[in-house]
Formats: sequence, C-alpha cells, structure tokens
Amino acid sequence: MIEKIINKDVVEVNVEVENWEGAVKAAGDILVKNNKVKETYIEAMIDTVKAIGPYIVMAPGIAMPHARPECGVIDGGISIITLKEPVNFGNKEFDPVKLIFALCAKESESHIELLKDLSVILDDDKVIEKCSNIKTKDELIEILLESYKNNK
Repeated sequence: MIEKIINKDVVEVNVEVENWEGAVKAAGDILVKNNKVKETYIEAMIDTVKAIGPYIVMAPGIAMPHARPECGVIDGGISIITLKEPVNFGNKEFDPVKLIFALCAKESESHIELLKDLSVILDDDKVIEKCSNIKTKDELIEILLESYKNNK
C-alpha cells in the first residue's frame, strides 16, 4: 500500500520549525493541501499530544501524529516530512524527532495496512541516519521505499 501513496505531493524535506507543534502543523498542512483533512484536524493532532502526551513518538527520531476520523478527515492519507533541525516532543526515550509521518483515516480500521507498512520502515534503525542529509523529495521517497522493500 505504501508504494501507492508516497509521492512528491505528500513529502517535504528540511522543514524549518521552532517546536513539536510547528512540526505537527507542517505535516498537517500537507494533508490539508492534498484535500485529505480539514484545518480542524491539525488542531486535533496537537490537542491529542497535549492531552495524552508524546506517545506519537514511536521510534528513535520518528513521530506519527494523528487524530480521530471525526476531527476533520476527508479521505485517508499520509504526509511525510523531515525537519532541518530535530525537535523534542517530550519523549525521553525517542527524542529528538527528525522524521514525521502524519496519518489520517476515514475510519479506525482503514489505516491498519498503512501502519503495517510503516512499521517495516520503523524497524529499520538506519532510516533516520539515511534521512539526515537528504536534499530532495526524491531522495526521501527512495530511502523510504527502499527500506520498505528491503525489510518486508
């Protein structure tokens, strides 16, 4: 599934942000631009982290912000960004975060296949290292898809 949805429209590299909220907003803006979510979804992602904590930081250097479908999802999708400078989300084990996968799903079950595909990438402990010096969207896409293919 992941090979079908990762493209230049959903990827941005070396994004400059001041903090984790800016990082979530930057990833959310891509979802809005691609007509996957309404603006309310971005605030819902931020509010979820504020309420529950930085559980979205799933692996060293990687965060997966998301919110409930009823918070403004139009269609299922993903956005992927790398940050120019990593930011802390408050997760002592996995901070700082450099790579963000923002997810949205129309209903709770529809993103399970995507999460399975992403877990393959997350299991690649070199993916963050490989993403550290990329300069283009094409490079990021190539690294992620190569990691997926090599580890599935």
